[in-house]
Amino acid sequence: MNEGVDRQGRNGFTRALFTIQMRFDLKDRFPAMTIKKLAFKAVASELL
Repeated sequence: MNEGVDRQGRNGFTRALFTIQMRFDLKDRFPAMTIKKLAFKAVASELL
């Protein structure tokens, strides 16, 4: 990551990135950006 703003907070140094646009082809896979368990049926029903 070469772009962004470095900040110091209670968790140490972090880098903030703004206006990043991510594109995913949903034909290949579902981009779930999380570390928690995901109730896929609930997500699918909300998206459809």
